[in-house]
Amino acid sequence: MKQHCGESVSLRCKFKTITALIPRSVAVHSCTLFTRVCSAGATDLCLLPMDEGSCQKYTLRWYFNSQVRACRPFIYSGCKGNDNRFLHLEECEQACLRETEGT
Repeated sequence: MKQHCGESVSLRCKFKTITALIPRSVAVHSCTLFTRVCSAGATDLCLLPMDEGSCQKYTLRWYFNSQVRACRPFIYSGCKGNDNRFLHLEECEQACLRETEGT
């Protein structure tokens, strides 16, 4: 886990340096994602069940399905839910596949 957090800190810094090149919402989400993975523990985060939340602002997100060991798309309601929720497939795979390979 320490190695993953170290990589996350590096990635967070890279996102901050290219903020001008990408939409602000993407940069902020990515920075938040990597902080969340380090503080919550990627393994615990990735074992959470999919949770659509309880609002009505439907958007496509990705979650890690621990039973099939793969990231899957789902429709997020826009609020609540849990931390097993990623904006991009690549973020899900980076956070969860690496952490669950040895389990």
